[in-house]
Amino acid sequence: MIEEILTNILFITGVVAVLFPSVIILIYFIYKDLFVEPFRVIFITLFLGAIGVLPMLLISMWYNYNLSPISNSVFIESFIKSFIFVAFFQEGIKFLILNKYSMKNKAFDETMDGVVYGVSASIGLATIENGFMTLLWGLDTGVIRAILLIPANAALGVIMGIEIGKAKMEKENKASHLKKSLTMPIIFHTLFDFPITLTNNIAIEGGDISYTPVAVGFSISFVVLVYICLRAIKISNLLQREQYSKLSTKKQKNNQLKTLDK
Repeated sequence: MIEEILTNILFITGVVAVLFPSVIILIYFIYKDLFVEPFRVIFITLFLGAIGVLPMLLISMWYNYNLSPISNSVFIESFIKSFIFVAFFQEGIKFLILNKYSMKNKAFDETMDGVVYGVSASIGLATIENGFMTLLWGLDTGVIRAILLIPANAALGVIMGIEIGKAKMEKENKASHLKKSLTMPIIFHTLFDFPITLTNNIAIEGGDISYTPVAVGFSISFVVLVYICLRAIKISNLLQREQYSKLSTKKQKNNQLKTLDK
């Protein structure tokens, strides 16, 4: 009886730990926007990101179980997996969601909105993906992925979102910003995922399933994670300061109008 209760407590604690980073990060960026976006649009963007993980997982499973290795080199094979089957497909799905749905919504009327919707799509996709990985590999894996991969995906959503926002606001440079909104997250995502994939494959291929090579990969990826997270925070802070500046200017104009009316 006591063991069953403890097991249930541990399970609930694990589920909360897996979901907690997603919830906190999403709330943080939603309210980072001084002019909060409609929750309906945020939810649909989040939901599209969540269901967007399904084709990505199917393609990944097809690659793992049906496709022969493209190269005998573990380095090249790891890079192909990280670049095409992780970074390209994940960021491509998020790009389509933002470009075909969020960007066309009337509520999307400033650059900061791109950040909010970019994070929403990223959190939706990454959280469901992590849920599948947790079912396959257990709560330990889910918690580790929640700590590392959820913030990384959210940060990549910010990097994509600001370029999508600029594409919406700066019509003359739309094509350039759309190109950056896809290429930059793919590059950063590859840099983040590749060291982990490579060192993990080296460990498996060499029959040495020790923590040393995997730890090296995680350390390199962690440096990339810190960089893109700091970049994301810097971007969101800059956009928020621009919003405060607009509000201040608007208040000054309103005060001037009131003074003239008097």
